[in-house]
Amino acid sequence: MQFKSIIVALATASNAVNALAIPEGTALEPRDDRVDGLPVATVRGNAKSPRPHFKRYKGVALSAALSARSPAPEPQNNGGDGGKGDDGKGKGGGGGNDCKAARDLAKGIQKNIKDQEGELKTANEIREIVGRNTVNEQEFKTAKEKLLGFVKAGITQREENQKKAPKGNAAIPGLEEVAKAQKQELEQAEGLKGNSQDLATLIKMKKEFEDGIKLNEQNKKDAVKGCKK
Repeated sequence: MQFKSIIVALATASNAVNALAIPEGTALEPRDDRVDGLPVATVRGNAKSPRPHFKRYKGVALSAALSARSPAPEPQNNGGDGGKGDDGKGKGGGGGNDCKAARDLAKGIQKNIKDQEGELKTANEIREIVGRNTVNEQEFKTAKEKLLGFVKAGITQREENQKKAPKGNAAIPGLEEVAKAQKQELEQAEGLKGNSQDLATLIKMKKEFEDGIKLNEQNKKDAVKGCKK
């Protein structure tokens, strides 16, 4: 009986030493070797204390640590300009071709802004015409055709911009918003009658054209994100 008490005491002391040696936070799976229902310090004849199994958790802990220290980088628009290297013309692995297309897109968006500025100016002219006591019908008709010309030109230019936009370009969502606005603006312009009832519509269109210009100014900036100026 005294011999068994000594063995129990030795096993308890060995487990205490192991607990101090294990790094804090390590997941453990204790192994308990028993003989006659008692923990022992002998394995296959060698003096050896039972040690917890934590080797299987090593890979998981390392993976978690690396994930915490190295967050995934955010995707870059256009992939940069590239440098002299692959072909000696600044169109190497950095994505220079994407940036060339992105700059062409920005130029196209600027053309669309010019159309929008024409829309805004003409809408203001029509508002002045229909706000008079007597409306000059020919003057209204000419101004309306001019407005429709700017709106339709803007739609054509926006469609070209969408076709030339590099895949994944940051301006694409904004161009889709421009398309929705242009559809409504065309319907409003076509619906002008040449009388005072147009005033409410023209005031609304003025705000829409101003907002459209702001949107395309942002689209122009988004188009060349990630490219050198």
